[in-house]
Amino acid sequence: MGTRDMVFPITVCVNGHEHAHEESTFRCCPLGLQFYSKTDLEPFKILMFQLSMTEPTGQEWSERCEGIVVQSVFDPRRGEYRIWVLFSSVDPEFRERLKCTSKQARMQCPYCENF
Repeated sequence: MGTRDMVFPITVCVNGHEHAHEESTFRCCPLGLQFYSKTDLEPFKILMFQLSMTEPTGQEWSERCEGIVVQSVFDPRRGEYRIWVLFSSVDPEFRERLKCTSKQARMQCPYCENF
């Protein structure tokens, strides 16, 4: 799969530590997140996090989210873990805004790309 041209810069922080900008590997959609981390996260671990984005209109928004780690796989080529997080508690309005923004930013998961 080729790289996608990201519309927005992405930075992921795990345990308060900033990680490299994700670019084409970052996925964020109404279902959850996918990102790389130097930290291995246990499956079924519940995460509380703040998701902040800027819409194409320039409007900034931020939402406190809860998610569950569904998979953490070490990628030897990158020397990092690929983490999949499923949102477990998301405000419906936030989910709808995320649906639109993630589509415009081309950062949806393969499932959401089909809808």
